[in-house]
Amino acid sequence: MIKLLYIASLIICVNSYAAGDAVTHSFSAGGSIVATEMNANFQDLANRNDATQTQVTQNATAISNLQSNEVAVLQYLGNTPTTLDGGQGIRAMNELCQASFSGSRMCTTEEYANTITFPAAELDDAWIRPVIVGLDASSAMDTISGQSSSYGLACAGWSSLMPSAKGMVVSGSGEMTTNSCASPVKVSCCGVAP
Repeated sequence: MIKLLYIASLIICVNSYAAGDAVTHSFSAGGSIVATEMNANFQDLANRNDATQTQVTQNATAISNLQSNEVAVLQYLGNTPTTLDGGQGIRAMNELCQASFSGSRMCTTEEYANTITFPAAELDDAWIRPVIVGLDASSAMDTISGQSSSYGLACAGWSSLMPSAKGMVVSGSGEMTTNSCASPVKVSCCGVAP
């Protein structure tokens, strides 16, 4: 009698566990239980458990991979050897950086300010992309340098050659200021430090 109660409670547990996914055989009160059918149900549960364990292992591996992949911090690598005026567009500036330093692009003021080890000193000014906070409809401010201008800080999206339009530059000593977009200067380049 105890054995029969044990089997019945086991069946209830198996059926409860398998509520989400049915097992091969179901049993009802008063019916007969065949060992091969019971074993098939146990095998169903074992397979489901194996699949769950495989998924847990895959998730643990994925989490570990995410934790080990550090975010690449871009650093100032140097200036381009050639100059561009401020109206050539961000794409031309990025391409010039890539030609000078593989995998680089035009620096932002934040990337430049966060650089840990600077390369050999640069003597010339170079365009640098501001990280802008709008002050009002007619003025913008770079969050790093504090520079603001009603004439803009990025040569109207790096598309203007008007002498009154302004773009951010960084000097060889790291001073950030503005320059006329009509004046050609080098481009500051940032990328993953070698």
